Amino acid sequence: MFDLILHAIPVFVICLVLEALSFRFLPDDDEVGYEIRDSRTSLTMGLGNVFINIGWKLAVLAAYGAAYLVAPVHLPANNPLTWIALFVADDFLYYWYHRTHHTVRVFWASHVVHHSSEHYNLSTALRQTWTPFS
Repeated sequence: MFDLILHAIPVFVICLVLEALSFRFLPDDDEVGYEIRDSRTSLTMGLGNVFINIGWKLAVLAAYGAAYLVAPVHLPANNPLTWIALFVADDFLYYWYHRTHHTVRVFWASHVVHHSSEHYNLSTALRQTWTPFS
């Protein structure tokens, strides 16, 4: 089976290196780009997010499994329209989930970590909260 994450990680690391090299050799005005301590913090926060949220993700998976077992209606998995509808619904719900984290203070308190880097670069994407409310 094709594991997207295993293939995405090396590509992401290559993009980080290319971006760092471009900031170093093709600077854009007074932008710093990468600062070792800031990037190390982003990486540490990303790894912490992965390890701490393993338990949370297992609990959510168990809840989804239980909900599936008691659901009165099951969508046909072999119908392509099911997957298209689920993709659109997931994207729509994620938009509102993320927007809520920018507009409701208690959620913003958790989400602001993702926006706290002093330098905007690809390593900032790794800056994730350690709570399940991001």
